Amino acid sequence: MSAFHLTLSAAILLASFHDLPTQPNSFSADLHHISLRSEAVLGPPQAVTYQTTDKGIPLEQAVSRQRLRPGSGFLSVFINTDGPTRVLQISDIKEKRVFTLVDEGSWINFSNAANANKRDDSQGREVQIIIQLPVVGISLVSRKPHEELLYAYLSGIKMHILVQPTAELLDLSVQDIQIDNQVFEAQSPVTLYVTPITRSSDPEELARPAISISAEKTPNKYSYNADIFKHLVIRVKNISLIIDEKLLLKLIAFVGWNTKEVNEHADESDFETQRILAEASSVHAKRYYFGILKILFTQVRLSFITCNKLNPELQLIKRQLGFTVIKFEDANVELQPFFRQHSYESNQILINSIIQHYKDELKWQAGIILGSVDFLGNPIGFVSDLSEGVSGLIYDGNVGALVKNVAHGLSNSAAKVTETLGDGMCRVILDDRHEEIRQRIRTVKSGSSGEHLVAGLKGLGFGLLGGVTSLVRQTYDGAASDGFQGLISGLGKGLVGTLTKPVVGVLDLASETATAVRDSSRSSSKVIPKRKRPPRCVTSPSGFLPPYSKKQSQGQQFLYSINNRKYSELFMAYEVLRSGSEDLRIVISSENVRVFSCNPNSNATTIIVERQLGELEDCRPLVIAGNNINAGPVFYIELRMADQGNTSLIAQDGKEGPRIRCDSEAIAVWVSQQVNYAKEQFIERQNTLVPTEDNLLED
Repeated sequence: MSAFHLTLSAAILLASFHDLPTQPNSFSADLHHISLRSEAVLGPPQAVTYQTTDKGIPLEQAVSRQRLRPGSGFLSVFINTDGPTRVLQISDIKEKRVFTLVDEGSWINFSNAANANKRDDSQGREVQIIIQLPVVGISLVSRKPHEELLYAYLSGIKMHILVQPTAELLDLSVQDIQIDNQVFEAQSPVTLYVTPITRSSDPEELARPAISISAEKTPNKYSYNADIFKHLVIRVKNISLIIDEKLLLKLIAFVGWNTKEVNEHADESDFETQRILAEASSVHAKRYYFGILKILFTQVRLSFITCNKLNPELQLIKRQLGFTVIKFEDANVELQPFFRQHSYESNQILINSIIQHYKDELKWQAGIILGSVDFLGNPIGFVSDLSEGVSGLIYDGNVGALVKNVAHGLSNSAAKVTETLGDGMCRVILDDRHEEIRQRIRTVKSGSSGEHLVAGLKGLGFGLLGGVTSLVRQTYDGAASDGFQGLISGLGKGLVGTLTKPVVGVLDLASETATAVRDSSRSSSKVIPKRKRPPRCVTSPSGFLPPYSKKQSQGQQFLYSINNRKYSELFMAYEVLRSGSEDLRIVISSENVRVFSCNPNSNATTIIVERQLGELEDCRPLVIAGNNINAGPVFYIELRMADQGNTSLIAQDGKEGPRIRCDSEAIAVWVSQQVNYAKEQFIERQNTLVPTEDNLLED
C-alpha cells in the first residue's frame, strides 16, 4: 500500500494510539475517532526498523501527547491597573501562586519577591556608606575672561547610603549653604543664603537643615528602560536669593551662549512646537516612576539688582535675550510644593513640569514682586517692617524695636525713590564719563553710615561742578569729535547737563543720607552676610589655575583698589615685607611693582614706591651687616633701574635703585624671584605678535 498523509489533531490523540498495529489496514479502521484539525504525517513501515519503543512499536509510527512548555494548560487573563499603567495579567490557575504585598500601592520587582527563597548568602549582603563632611567649597571659574564667578560654601554635609537586594536608600542633608558673588565690583557680595530666623518663623525651621533629600529606589537587575522610585522628597529651607544682572549675563556667557545661532525673527510658537516634538520623539527614552515625588521649596526672599554699565559682549547677550528687568528688593515669595503621585515620565517631561509649576507660582506672586520694586519705594517692605515693629511692641513691649523698624522702612523707601530718580535723570544727560565717575563715588567699601554720608557729599559737589562745566566741556568734546554737527549736539547736551547735573547731585545726597539711616537701623534678620572668602586669584606665574590662597586673594584686592579697578592689569604676586607697626607690603602685577603701607583700621593704602616693569633692569636680594656688633644682618630687595640714575627711597646707602627692607632673607629672595619673573613675562608680551582678525583675514 502506498504512503498516505492524514490531517490529525495532536492535542486530542488517545493514549491507546501507542498500541495500534503496524498494518495500514488496521490503522484505517480507527480514523473515525480522530478530529481533523492539525497536520500529522504518517507513512508505511520501513523495510528495516532501526529503533523501536519499549512496546516494540517502530519509532516513526509511535504517536503520543507531549507538552511543549511547562504548565497545566489552564490559563486566566485579567486586566488590572497598577499606578499609571494597565497591566495584562496571565496566570496558570493550577500552579502554585506567589503572593507579594505591595506597600502604598507602589511598584516592586516581582521576580525579586518570587525568588527570595532561592538566594544564597552572597546575594543577600547589604552595603552601607556613611559620609560626613564638615565643609565643602565649590568654585566656578570662567576661562574667558579669567575670573571667579561663584563660590558655593556647604557645611554640615551628611550622606547615608544603604544598598540592599530589594531596595536602595539615600538620605542626604546639608546644614548650611551660601553662594557668594565673586565678580569684581559686585553690588551684592552674596547670591544665595539661608534666610535668618525671625519671630514669625516656624520654630522647627531653626533645627532643619538647609537642604535634605530622601529617596528609595528599587534595584534594576534586568536592564529595564525605567527606574522605579518608591519616593523622592526634596526639602529646601527658607532662602534669600539676590540676582545680579551682571552675574546672570556672565553665567549665560559661561554656559556657551552663542549669539550667532539666535534667530531674531523666531516666533515663540516655533519653540513650543519644537518642545512638543522633542517630547513626542522621546518614546524610547528612559522613564522614571515615582510613587511619591515631592519638592518643598516654600519661601524665597527674592531680590534683583540691575547694572547701569555693561561691556559690549554682555550688552549683546542681553539684547539677544530680549528681556527687560526692574530692580526690586526683599520680595517674600510663597511657593506651593510640587507634588506628584504615581508619576511615570521621562526626565525631560518631569523637568518641564517642574519648571512650569514654579513659573505659574511666580505669576501668582507678581503682585508681591511689583510691590517691592524700587521706583515705588518698596511699599511691601515698609509694611513688613511696620508689622515686625508692632509685633515686637505687643509681645515684648519693645518700643525701640518699633522705632527702629519704622525708621528702616521710611529710610529704605526714601533711598530707593531718590536713587531711581537720580539714575533716570542721568540717562537724560547722555554723559557717560560723568555717570562713570558718579557711580565710582557712590561705591563704598565697608558700607558704614559715615562712608555713605561722605559719598553723598562728594556726589553733591561733583554734581554742582558738573553743572558749571557741562556747557563748555561737552560743547568742546562734541566739536573735537564730530565738527560742526558735534558742536551743535554738544551744546544741547551741555545745556541739559547744566540744569540736571546739580539736581542729580542733590538726589545723590538725599539717597546716600537715607541709605546711611537705613543701614544703621537694619534688623539682624535683614542683614546680608559677608563673603566666606575673597575672590580667588585665577592667574599664576606658571599660567595654570593656582590653588586658593587667601593671602594672594587679598593682594589681588589691594591691586585693584590701588589702580582704580583696572582689570586688564593682571595680578602676579603679593607679600608682606615688614610686619608690625612699620607695615610694608609689595604687590606685583603684569605692568607695575608697587610698595605700599596699609592702615589696619580703614584699609586705606599709601603708595611708597611705584615702578613700571619697563623701567626695571632686575631685582636682587641684599644682605647688609648691622651697624652694631650685637645687631644681626639687615635684608633688602633692590630694584635696579634700567635708565634711571642713582636713587634711594628707603635705604640711605642705595646706589643702583630703591632698596626696600624685608623681615627675613627668605622673603627678600622670594620677592626678587617674582619681580624678575614678572619682568621676563613683560618683555615676552612686548615681543609677541597677538593675532587679530585683520591678520587672520590676510593669511
